[in-house]
Amino acid sequence: MEDIIDLKKLLVSLKHNKWWLVGAIIFSVGMMSIYLWLIATPIYQSHTQILISQTETKDIVLQSQNVQANLDLIDTYNVIIKSPRILGEVSKELKNQYSEDELTQAIQVSNASNSQIIDIKVESSNPNAAVKIANTTATTFQKEIMSIMKVDNVTILSEARVEANPKPIKPQKPMMIIVSLFIGVFVGVAIMFTRNLVDRTIKNDRDVQLLGVTFLGTISEITEEAP
Repeated sequence: MEDIIDLKKLLVSLKHNKWWLVGAIIFSVGMMSIYLWLIATPIYQSHTQILISQTETKDIVLQSQNVQANLDLIDTYNVIIKSPRILGEVSKELKNQYSEDELTQAIQVSNASNSQIIDIKVESSNPNAAVKIANTTATTFQKEIMSIMKVDNVTILSEARVEANPKPIKPQKPMMIIVSLFIGVFVGVAIMFTRNLVDRTIKNDRDVQLLGVTFLGTISEITEEAP
């Protein structure tokens, strides 16, 4: 039997299967809510900024060359910050509370295009720990880079600070709830279409005609009248 699904049939199917749709949405949103509020670990972020400044000189040409040289070395500085040499010292400063691998996963280093400012971001389930790791990494890099590359042009622009009421950056609960809502709608509609496609019961005269059987007529529903 060829399946013909028109708008009217779709609306009727939606009406008959509305509780499947509602149930799928409630289940999806409920499971996501349980995960977000009872299972998921909130992640906090803290960051500090350091400036790679040029060596002071009165020669304008040399100043321009120094700036360009520092810009060319930014990528090198980014790699050095997350190198075992720096993270090993950071781990020691933090009394070996974190391994080098844990620090590597927690620390993110970035900089804007053509900028001498490096942003060190740290993510942790403990906001105080995130602040401590960020500041320790910046000060350790400032100290160690003098012996690594024989330069003393690193300045800490801003230190990470503990906020009074820190807010986690992960998970993003409103966004995740919206996503779970759409997932529930998708699953509910999929169930509705599946039930409609596998349903082979005869509901109207059109279904009879699709069987190739001669259609004689319909009998209306007779209700028993009260005496």
